[in-house]
This record gives sequence, structure tokens and C-alpha cells, in this order.
Amino acid sequence: QGRGTARGQLARRALLWGLLLGAMQRGLSALKMHPALRAFGAPRQLQGGAQRWLSIIAKAAPAGPLALILDLDETLVRVCCDGVHKRKIDNVDFRVMIDVGVPPDSNRFDCAVAVRPGFEDFLRWIEAKKAEGAIDGPWIFTTSTKTYTKAILRVLDPGGKHFKMRILTREACTTTRLPGFYLKDLDRVPNGDRPLRKVLVDNNVISCLINPDRSLIVRDWMGDDPSDEELPRVQDVLDRALRDHADEGVNHDFCDNELQDRLKALHARLEIDPPFNDALKLRGLFKEIMEECHAIKREHLGST
Repeated sequence: QGRGTARGQLARRALLWGLLLGAMQRGLSALKMHPALRAFGAPRQLQGGAQRWLSIIAKAAPAGPLALILDLDETLVRVCCDGVHKRKIDNVDFRVMIDVGVPPDSNRFDCAVAVRPGFEDFLRWIEAKKAEGAIDGPWIFTTSTKTYTKAILRVLDPGGKHFKMRILTREACTTTRLPGFYLKDLDRVPNGDRPLRKVLVDNNVISCLINPDRSLIVRDWMGDDPSDEELPRVQDVLDRALRDHADEGVNHDFCDNELQDRLKALHARLEIDPPFNDALKLRGLFKEIMEECHAIKREHLGST
């Protein structure tokens, strides 16, 4: 019976320490010293100096990878299709035929594509971080259709070397009560065999409304600025977040509290009952929302 009691205490102690390590992964601030830890023989050092021990445990525990989720249009590429877009691209990286027709009908457009400067270096950085176990993915999460996305990625990522089958398109987006808006819920990105920290890199404020704390908003890529430095900036932000998590167990919010509150308020506006019976009010609501999106980006990023 004594051995059974001892085994039971060991099992309970293991469970408690497992909970402790889990809390560390969610951040040191989430953990408070619990009497049960003392009851089951937590080290005296932990009882007398919890923060120092928690810091040691956090550094010893492996940091889970960060799932990197990337938008496509105006984040990684700018696409202009003949007969659709009036604005032309001066520096075209490649052209692709995109069929937007519904089978058996065909409706093909010749499209020019400009890739954001630094894209290849960014991919090399991602692969290096994957090799270290720091990053999972990467994923593409776009509001575009499957046909369109496949046509672009066939040239941008030949053979699926980097993104493989990790592609989410418009069908995976979340709609709102006010029509015409597509939001990206990061819970649509599967965790695999363990929960993942996730970050969405996107130029569209609307895309970020469900997970504002896990969204890194970027400037629009319009295909006309060869000195664009947005992908190196994103890399620097992610590098800092990865270092802080590895060193201190800190999970970064990629938007500050003020910006998160603003994005939540914008999300709430998209979920009110639309005034479908009043065209003037409906038009005014759309205008206000788009103006708020532009204002958020302008104030958060400067000129976009």
C-alpha cells in the first residue's frame, strides 16, 4: 500500500509539473504559485523564488514552432489582368493565363505578375527557421479563388517546394453579415499533432479581424516600388518574436492593445444587420468601413 501511495503521489506530481510547463508555454504571467505544488514536493527554490525557477524552466523547455501564414495578393505579389485592371505593371516578373470561367465555359485572362522585392530571401529565411524548428509551414491563406491561386503559385512556387499543399483560399474564409467581406480565421490552419502559435501576415485589415492579436499588418505591394523593404521588416519582427519566445517564453501580440480594440470594433460593425432596404445608408456604411480600414493602416504603418 505504501508503494501504491508513493506511485500515486509521483503521478500527481508529474501531472502538476506538466501543467506547470504548459502554463509556461502560455506565458509566465499566466502562472500563479499554487498550494498544491507545495503539497506535492515542489523544490524549495521554487517555493522561495518562483520567478527564477520559472525562468529556468521556460528556457529549458523547447519553444513550439510559429505557424507562418501568408496572404498572397498585394502582400507577396501584385497581379494585373488585361481587360480587368486599368493600372499596368511596369516591371513584370512573369505572366500567367488565368481561367475564371465555370466549366464547361472558359473565360481566360492574360495576367502580369510582379513579385514583391525580397521574396526569395524571405523564403530562404523561412526554410532556415524551419530547419531550426522555429517555424511551421509556411501557409498561403488568400481570399482569392482556388483556380486563380493555383495559377499564380504554379509559377511563384513551382512544384510546391515551399508551400506544398498548405493552401487556403476563399472557400476557407469567414463571411460577415455585411456582404462582400472575407475574414481569415487562423483556427482553419490545422495544428497537426500539437497546438501551434500562429501569425498571419496580410496587407488587408479586414482579413485580420478575427485574430487581431496574431496578425501582422503590412503595407500594400502595388508592383511599382523596387526599393520596397516590407518583407525584410516582417522578417525582423518575426525574428524578435522568435527570440523572445525562445529566451523568455513570451508569446507576442503582433498588434498593440489599441489597434486590437480598433480591429474588434470594426469587426462588430460588420456583424450588425445591414440596412438592405436603404441603399443610401448601405452605401454610406460601406464607405465608412473602407475609410476606417485606410485610416487604421495609415496610422499604424504611415503612408501605405
